[in-house]
Amino acid sequence: MTVARSFAVLPLVALTLAAQTSDFRKTSWGMDRAQVVATEGISPNLTRELGGEMLLRYGSARFAGLDCRVVYIFAKDKLVRTKYVFQQVHDEKNAFLADFTTVDAFLIGTMERPTEQRVSWRDEAYKSEPQQYGLAVSLGQLLYSTQWKGTRTIVTHALTGENGAITHEVEYVSVELEPWEDQINKEQKAPNGNAPPALQVAAAP
Repeated sequence: MTVARSFAVLPLVALTLAAQTSDFRKTSWGMDRAQVVATEGISPNLTRELGGEMLLRYGSARFAGLDCRVVYIFAKDKLVRTKYVFQQVHDEKNAFLADFTTVDAFLIGTMERPTEQRVSWRDEAYKSEPQQYGLAVSLGQLLYSTQWKGTRTIVTHALTGENGAITHEVEYVSVELEPWEDQINKEQKAPNGNAPPALQVAAAP
């Protein structure tokens, strides 16, 4: 290869590397399933498909010092969303609030200032009793969330609950591909006009 040709190739290599900038762990938005599995180096311990979406779940990881699952969600074999779903089990439900504070501090320390922080009461029955805030979360009465909106990715850290169970997760969503994913879900509507149920990643055994 001549010197002139070598210099001509270098910009193409640079462009390829730029296109592979990591958005979540070692992956980039738009990767297909095979590419994502290659970055993890092992096969997922769970694979699910629903409509035009596919889910891959890896059951053993750590994030911000806490045990978690890693979840990849694809639309038409393009990576569009990912999650860390924490696996902590606590007898004292307020301990989940401590976990949320720990992860929030970690995220704030590694990213820019949050775009939005919310503490939302849907039912104020326990609002005057801080020792019951964890219970309120588990009943769906109280929601904690922190969000960062970047040019490529929206990151949402949330602590939610329902029927006595608490879900603690960090979700990453592609800014570019989110509208495309929404369109695919609309196209996958059931005959009765209802959209298919969301992939349940946190509660899956």
